[in-house]
Amino acid sequence: MFATFALMHYEVEVIIPKALDDTTRRFLDAVQRSANRLVRFSGDSASIKLTVEVCGMRREDAVRAAVGEVARMFPNSNDEEYGEPRQT
Repeated sequence: MFATFALMHYEVEVIIPKALDDTTRRFLDAVQRSANRLVRFSGDSASIKLTVEVCGMRREDAVRAAVGEVARMFPNSNDEEYGEPRQT
């Protein structure tokens, strides 16, 4: 008997309490072009919402991986809100 499993693809939204200004927007545009894990971003004067793609992990690990990816982009941020992983 063989066990089969499918690799899961999730999108996780991570919100950081930092204003999305022109400098940050240009930085995230460059990150999005060079790192295929950043799917999209949006924000305002209070926070930035980043959507990160996570592949081949369990649901619980997807959030941890997405937060780690954002922490590498913004090492000094204190992430307060994490979205629920969505299958893609």
